[in-house]
Amino acid sequence: MRLLCITLVLTTMVLGCRKRRSPDAPPAAASETAPPAATPATPARPPAKPNLPEEPEPDHHIMLTRALFTFQGKNGRPPKDWEELVSSGALSKMPQAPVGKRYVFDRSLNVRMVHAQ
Repeated sequence: MRLLCITLVLTTMVLGCRKRRSPDAPPAAASETAPPAATPATPARPPAKPNLPEEPEPDHHIMLTRALFTFQGKNGRPPKDWEELVSSGALSKMPQAPVGKRYVFDRSLNVRMVHAQ
C-alpha cells in the first residue's frame, strides 16, 4: 500500500510540474515544437548546353523542308545551297535566321540552325 501511495504522489508531482501554456499565451517558438525548417536551396544554374545545332522555328522549318523536297522532286537531286533553292523558285525568299545563327541542311534534307561563322 505504501508503494502505491508513493507511486501516486510521484506521478502527481511529475504531471503537475509540466509547463502548461495558458489559452491566451502566444504560440511556442518553432524551435520548441518542430524541427528547424530547411533553408530554401539556392536555384542551381542550369547545366551548360553543348554547342549542338538548334531546331529552326517551326514555320521556317516546314517551309524550308517543303522547298527542299520540291526542288529534289523536280531536279532529282538536292540543291547545292540555299541560293540555288531560291533561284529555282522552290522557295520565294530565304527566311531570316535569328542573330548569330544560320540555316543549314544535309544530304538527307534535314534542316538545322547553327551558329553563324
